[in-house]
Amino acid sequence: MIPGIGSMELFILVLLALIVFGPQKLPEIGKTIGKTIKDFKSAGNEIKQEITKVTEEIDINSEKTIKPLNQSNPNEIKKENTEITEEIETEPDKSNNTQNQTNP
Repeated sequence: MIPGIGSMELFILVLLALIVFGPQKLPEIGKTIGKTIKDFKSAGNEIKQEITKVTEEIDINSEKTIKPLNQSNPNEIKKENTEITEEIETEPDKSNNTQNQTNP
């Protein structure tokens, strides 16, 4: 049963639909509603599968690119840290030069 709708309410809804649409149209309407619900469910499942696939790919890629700290070489870490620090230190100089050139 549909939650929140009792058997008496359902009976009244079916009776009203029968009166409004007639006995010839009611099966067609039921088929159309059933097909629409089926299409929505399949579209929802496709979206769910795509999201699952993408998240699994992200998990696989992150395992390949990120090394745990305990397996990294300390010399490599120091070298990367030094390179990043140098890049950060040179960035403000570049931004100041472009500002000075644009504002005479």
